[in-house]
Amino acid sequence: MKLKQILFINALLFIAIGIAFTLYAPNALAYFGVSDLPSGNYLTYWFIISFARLFGAILFSLGLLLLGVRSLVSEPNLRPEAQRNALSSLVLGNIIAAVTAFTQAAAVWSTALGWIFGGLFTLFAVVYGFFLWKASSSKATAD
Repeated sequence: MKLKQILFINALLFIAIGIAFTLYAPNALAYFGVSDLPSGNYLTYWFIISFARLFGAILFSLGLLLLGVRSLVSEPNLRPEAQRNALSSLVLGNIIAAVTAFTQAAAVWSTALGWIFGGLFTLFAVVYGFFLWKASSSKATAD
């Protein structure tokens, strides 16, 4: 599979999950075991929902960004260090997201979806890491 295709898949997943959290925050949170939102304390309820919606908006934006930059990857004039910088950012970001998701799945959520999210972020970190290694090794052989 090519990097452009991986970025497209990653973008679509983030856009879909972002829409789910932005538009249907209480339902999306229920899949993570947060179904008993404090109904008596409306302020706390809306703090939780607004934070979930903000998370969704950020995921949606990141998905759109990935969708936009995926065509840059196939540009023959792209500087190799620009691609390595982007890939390094994607690897690091997905590692942080994976560690966070696994920690929360173990400590808080205790749901299968939490573990799936952690696995998804780990998978993207490994795939982007492979492309980073491939880009770095092709530069090393060219030198």
